[in-house]
Amino acid sequence: MDGAKPFELSADDQGSVTTLDVASGAKTLEVPGGGSFLRADYSREGFDLILEGPGLGDQGPDVSGTVVIPDYFLRLSPPDLVSEGGGSVLGHGTARSLAGPMAPAQTAQIAIDGVSTGGAGGATLGEPIGSVSEAEGATTVLHPDGTEEMLTQGAPIYQGDVIQTGKDGAVSVIFVDDTVFTLDNDGRMVMDEMVYDPDTQEGVFNAQVVQGVFSMVSGQIAKTSPDGMSLNTPTATIGIRGSTLIIEMDQDGGVKNATLVNDVDGNVGEIVLVTPSGNSVVLNQFGATTSVGADGSVKPVQYLTEQQVQQAHAKVLTKVVKAVAKQAEQKAEKAEEAAAEAEAEAAAAEEEAAAAEEAAAADAEAA
Repeated sequence: MDGAKPFELSADDQGSVTTLDVASGAKTLEVPGGGSFLRADYSREGFDLILEGPGLGDQGPDVSGTVVIPDYFLRLSPPDLVSEGGGSVLGHGTARSLAGPMAPAQTAQIAIDGVSTGGAGGATLGEPIGSVSEAEGATTVLHPDGTEEMLTQGAPIYQGDVIQTGKDGAVSVIFVDDTVFTLDNDGRMVMDEMVYDPDTQEGVFNAQVVQGVFSMVSGQIAKTSPDGMSLNTPTATIGIRGSTLIIEMDQDGGVKNATLVNDVDGNVGEIVLVTPSGNSVVLNQFGATTSVGADGSVKPVQYLTEQQVQQAHAKVLTKVVKAVAKQAEQKAEKAEEAAAEAEAEAAAAEEEAAAAEEAAAADAEAA
């Protein structure tokens, strides 16, 4: 909370609109309304950051409110947003991603079947870092160029994307390093960074999960770069070292439960949860589970039986199995394509060799 300043309500506050002024040099800014700022809609008006949603301000959890932070994006290093008391933290980079770019594509609009109907399109997004394996219900992505699309199977995912699922939504993503990620209904995550070298199988993977239930089957980066893969939540950073994990967030940004399960090959990896205050816990056995409160408190590790894991996480585990099966199918298809290409190249080489032999024979006969 270094540099933090309690929120200030301006004299212009009326109804459910709250204006927060940022103290000079402040590193954090408290947003009234508990963890409601984690579920809010983010947008920009000029250099101002606008938050809208139920529970914001001091109007009560069932009243829709608006929070305005003047000149937030005019600052070289804007403050991180925190809940009252500082338990849940949303970094300024994540707030920037959720609000979208300063000058989004002017004609950006929801696309159908994963094809953008306006905006800058994929030209400014770089190479995809993954693709959608499966999408259900209302599932959208906000790209860094400001375009927004409905996610469907096969849609590309880019660095900087904000993925969000509605009440009936869910999505599974397979990344280029073979990491599999699922996000259930009412979820929101930001793909902060992914860099991967397929030759060395090393890289960096960082994502911010703001809300929802998610699972991850780690890929090559976690195996070859022990400190290269991490997930950030509002109350903890999760280091991943070759694992299959299930995380359920609560409404105030706490980790309701974090559970480690077997990889598809039967191995059990390791995850490390660290809170901003320095509390940490390691999970490295099947069924190991813990939780992190919105106040940063960490509960002792407990161990679930296989039956308890199934009962608690049956829906998520089903999605994980389907995504991993889809990944195996894609690999098999690529292997078949590679084999067919190699066979075609071999046949072409044989034809060239035969043609050369015939030409040499013809030259010899002519001589």
